[in-house]
Amino acid sequence: MRWAPIKRKLFYSVEKGAYNEVVAIIEEHDRALHASESSGETLMHMAARHNQVELLEYFMKQGYEVDCNFVGRSDERPITPLRYAASGGALQAAEWLLEHGADVDGGKRSHPITTPLVAAVQKGCLELVQLLVNNGADLDASYELGEGKDTMIVNAVKMAQMSNYPDILSYLYSKGATDPVDPYEEERELPDEVFLLSHIEQQIGPIENTISEIVPASEALIDVHIVPPTSERQNVTLVTTGMSSQPMAEYEIGDELQFAELMFVLPSTWPTSKEKLIKDEYRWPLGWIRQIAHLPFLYDGWIDEGVIIPNGEPPVAFSENVPFSSLLVLRPEDPSLSNFKLGYKKINFYYLIPLYEEERQLAIKKGEEYLLEKLRSQIPDLHIMNPNRINVGYIC
Repeated sequence: MRWAPIKRKLFYSVEKGAYNEVVAIIEEHDRALHASESSGETLMHMAARHNQVELLEYFMKQGYEVDCNFVGRSDERPITPLRYAASGGALQAAEWLLEHGADVDGGKRSHPITTPLVAAVQKGCLELVQLLVNNGADLDASYELGEGKDTMIVNAVKMAQMSNYPDILSYLYSKGATDPVDPYEEERELPDEVFLLSHIEQQIGPIENTISEIVPASEALIDVHIVPPTSERQNVTLVTTGMSSQPMAEYEIGDELQFAELMFVLPSTWPTSKEKLIKDEYRWPLGWIRQIAHLPFLYDGWIDEGVIIPNGEPPVAFSENVPFSSLLVLRPEDPSLSNFKLGYKKINFYYLIPLYEEERQLAIKKGEEYLLEKLRSQIPDLHIMNPNRINVGYIC
C-alpha cells in the first residue's frame, strides 16, 4: 500500500484521538512512528496541539522527548510540543507536558522566537496563560515581527494588546509583565529615503554627488545619485531615489513589482562632477535615467525586465559619442542588489542597458527573452555601458 494514504490516516487518527487506530498503524508500519508533516511537525506535536494526552504518553514511551523539535528544524529556533499545545489552546496537554519536564519557555534558543506564553496569549486562553505563568514562564520574552523600519517587538503584553484581550492583559500586568522596549522607535521616524540611501551605499558604494529636481516632471520627485568607482566596483553608477515613493500601476500589477529604482552603470572614466555631467557628451545617461523613472507615473504603466525604451521612432543615437539608440531594463543577477525590503515594501532595482537598433529589432522579431539570452551569453559585464561592445543583433 502507498505510504501517503497511510500517513494521512495516521495524522487524522492522532488529531481525533483514535488511540487504538494510531497504535495499530505504528505497529504495522515501522516508519509510522517517525512520520512527520511536510513542515516538520512530529506525532508528538500533533498530539499536543489537539490535546490528546493519552497519545502524548504513548509517544513518550515509544522514545519521543517531551521537548522534541520539528524534523529538520535548526536547534537555534526550536518549536516544541508545548508551544504547539499553547497555540492550539490545549490546556490538558500543556499541563501534562509541564508535569513531564517540558521547558516552559519552549527550549533554549539562539534567536528570539514565539514562546508558549505568547502563543497562549494569541489564542486568547486565560487558563493556559495562567498555567504557564504559574510554572515560571518568562513574562517579557519577545521576538521581532516585520522587517526594516516596520519591525515590531512582540511580547505577551504586546500580543494581548494586538489581539484585544483585556482580561489577559490585566492579568499579565498584575504579574509584573511590562510593555516591550522598542529599539527602533527613533528609526521609525526617519524617512524611507534614509534607509534606501544606506542600502545603496552598502551595496554599490559611497555617494559622491546628488542631482535633485527643482520641478518634477510627474508626481514623483526623482533624485539621481552619483557613485564613483570603488575598490569593489570599478565603474561609475547613477542610481535613482524617489521613484519608489509611490507604486507603479497600483492594483494592476502584483505587490512585488510596484516599487522600483533605476541604475545606469558607466565606465570608470566617466566624469562624476555635476559640472561635467551636464555637458552634452556626458549628460544623456543622466537625462534618460530620470526620464525613464518618470514614465510609469506619466503614463500609468510600469517597468520590469525586458522592457525596451527607444529614443524616438525610428530611434536615433543618444549622443554623437555612442552608437546606442534604445535602453533595455534588466534585473541585476546579484540578489543583494536586485531588491531591497523597506518594511513591507519590496523595492526592485533595475539596470538600464543601452542597445543597438539591430538588437531592438531582434527583440521585436524574436522576443525580449531571446535578446536577453543573446546578450548575457555574448557580453561579459553587460550592465556596464561600453560603446565598443559587440552588436548581438548581427549574431545568428
